[in-house]
Amino acid sequence: MVKQLSGKKLTKALDQAIRDLFKKKYGSNPTCFVCGRKDGWFSPKTCPRGIQVGHYIARGRTILRWDLDNVYPQCSRCNVIHNSNPAPFTLAILKKYGTTRITYLNKVAKEAVGKKISLSTKRELLKELTLDKQSV
Repeated sequence: MVKQLSGKKLTKALDQAIRDLFKKKYGSNPTCFVCGRKDGWFSPKTCPRGIQVGHYIARGRTILRWDLDNVYPQCSRCNVIHNSNPAPFTLAILKKYGTTRITYLNKVAKEAVGKKISLSTKRELLKELTLDKQSV
Protein backbone atom coordinates (compact mmCIF):
# COMPACT_ATOMS: atom_id res chain seq x y z
CA MET A 1 0.00 0.00 0.00
CA VAL A 2 2.80 2.44 0.88
CA LYS A 3 4.40 1.84 -2.53
CA GLN A 4 1.26 3.11 -4.31
CA LEU A 5 0.95 6.33 -2.32
CA SER A 6 2.29 9.53 -3.83
CA GLY A 7 1.78 13.27 -3.79
CA LYS A 8 -0.71 14.69 -1.32
CA LYS A 9 -1.93 11.26 -0.21
CA LEU A 10 1.58 10.26 0.84
CA THR A 11 2.09 13.57 2.67
CA LYS A 12 -1.24 13.17 4.48
CA ALA A 13 -0.35 9.58 5.41
CA LEU A 14 2.99 10.74 6.88
CA ASP A 15 1.28 13.55 8.83
CA GLN A 16 -1.29 11.08 10.17
CA ALA A 17 1.43 8.57 11.11
CA ILE A 18 3.13 11.25 13.24
CA ARG A 19 -0.18 12.20 14.90
CA ASP A 20 -0.96 8.53 15.60
CA LEU A 21 2.53 7.96 16.99
CA PHE A 22 2.20 10.97 19.29
CA LYS A 23 -1.25 9.91 20.51
CA LYS A 24 0.14 6.50 21.42
CA LYS A 25 3.32 7.89 22.98
CA TYR A 26 1.79 10.81 24.94
CA GLY A 27 -1.76 9.57 25.60
CA SER A 28 -5.04 11.44 25.37
CA ASN A 29 -4.10 14.35 27.63
CA PRO A 30 -0.55 15.35 26.59
CA THR A 31 1.61 18.12 27.98
CA CYS A 32 2.91 21.02 25.87
CA PHE A 33 6.66 20.57 25.46
CA VAL A 34 7.23 24.33 25.80
CA CYS A 35 4.91 25.64 28.52
CA GLY A 36 3.78 22.47 30.29
CA ARG A 37 0.04 23.01 29.72
CA LYS A 38 -2.01 19.79 29.63
CA ASP A 39 -4.91 19.42 27.22
CA GLY A 40 -6.51 17.05 24.77
CA TRP A 41 -5.28 16.69 21.20
CA PHE A 42 -6.28 19.44 18.78
CA SER A 43 -9.59 18.93 17.03
CA PRO A 44 -11.35 21.79 15.23
CA LYS A 45 -14.74 20.84 16.70
CA THR A 46 -14.01 19.34 20.12
CA CYS A 47 -10.66 20.84 21.21
CA PRO A 48 -9.76 23.87 19.04
CA ARG A 49 -7.03 25.04 21.43
CA GLY A 50 -5.66 21.59 22.11
CA ILE A 51 -2.21 20.11 21.74
CA GLN A 52 -0.79 19.99 18.23
CA VAL A 53 2.26 18.48 16.59
CA GLY A 54 4.70 21.41 16.62
CA HIS A 55 7.87 21.69 14.55
CA TYR A 56 11.04 23.41 15.69
CA ILE A 57 12.15 23.86 12.09
CA ALA A 58 9.13 24.77 9.95
CA ARG A 59 7.29 22.00 8.10
CA GLY A 60 8.31 23.60 4.80
CA ARG A 61 11.73 22.01 5.21
CA THR A 62 10.37 18.62 4.25
CA ILE A 63 13.61 16.86 5.13
CA LEU A 64 12.82 17.64 8.79
CA ARG A 65 9.01 17.67 8.61
CA TRP A 66 8.66 14.09 9.87
CA ASP A 67 11.96 13.86 11.76
CA LEU A 68 11.12 12.85 15.33
CA ASP A 69 13.92 15.09 16.63
CA ASN A 70 12.07 18.07 15.12
CA VAL A 71 8.48 17.42 16.26
CA TYR A 72 7.06 17.93 19.74
CA PRO A 73 3.59 18.19 21.31
CA GLN A 74 2.71 21.86 21.67
CA CYS A 75 -0.39 23.71 22.76
CA SER A 76 -1.90 25.82 20.00
CA ARG A 77 -0.72 29.03 21.68
CA CYS A 78 2.94 27.97 21.85
CA ASN A 79 2.79 26.54 18.34
CA VAL A 80 1.58 29.86 16.90
CA ILE A 81 3.80 32.10 19.04
CA HIS A 82 6.91 30.05 18.24
CA ASN A 83 6.76 31.28 14.63
CA SER A 84 7.47 34.85 15.73
CA ASN A 85 9.33 34.08 18.97
CA PRO A 86 11.29 30.80 18.84
CA ALA A 87 13.23 31.47 22.06
CA PRO A 88 10.94 29.52 24.48
CA PHE A 89 10.89 26.52 22.13
CA THR A 90 14.67 26.65 21.73
CA LEU A 91 15.15 26.87 25.51
CA ALA A 92 12.84 23.88 26.08
CA ILE A 93 14.85 21.76 23.63
CA LEU A 94 18.15 22.91 25.14
CA LYS A 95 16.92 22.11 28.65
CA LYS A 96 15.78 18.59 27.75
CA TYR A 97 18.30 17.55 25.07
CA GLY A 98 21.21 20.02 25.15
CA THR A 99 22.91 21.82 22.29
CA THR A 100 23.48 18.72 20.16
CA ARG A 101 19.87 18.52 18.98
CA ILE A 102 19.63 22.24 18.16
CA THR A 103 22.94 22.08 16.27
CA TYR A 104 21.77 19.02 14.31
CA LEU A 105 18.40 20.54 13.37
CA ASN A 106 19.90 23.86 12.30
CA LYS A 107 22.62 22.13 10.26
CA VAL A 108 20.15 19.89 8.43
CA ALA A 109 17.79 22.83 7.84
CA LYS A 110 20.60 24.92 6.37
CA GLU A 111 21.77 22.08 4.11
CA ALA A 112 18.16 21.40 3.01
CA VAL A 113 17.53 24.81 1.46
CA GLY A 114 16.09 24.23 -1.99
CA LYS A 115 16.09 20.44 -1.64
CA LYS A 116 13.03 18.21 -1.74
CA ILE A 117 12.55 14.82 -0.19
CA SER A 118 12.11 12.02 -2.74
CA LEU A 119 9.03 9.81 -3.02
CA SER A 120 11.06 6.73 -2.17
CA THR A 121 12.44 8.41 0.97
CA LYS A 122 8.93 9.46 2.01
CA ARG A 123 7.67 5.92 1.51
CA GLU A 124 10.52 4.49 3.57
CA LEU A 125 9.84 7.02 6.29
CA LEU A 126 6.17 6.08 6.34
CA LYS A 127 7.10 2.43 6.75
CA GLU A 128 9.43 3.31 9.65
CA LEU A 129 6.86 5.52 11.37
CA THR A 130 4.17 2.89 11.00
CA LEU A 131 6.50 0.27 12.51
CA ASP A 132 7.49 2.68 15.31
CA LYS A 133 3.84 3.07 16.27
CA GLN A 134 3.76 -0.56 17.28
CA SER A 135 6.82 -0.29 19.53
CA VAL A 136 6.11 2.98 21.38
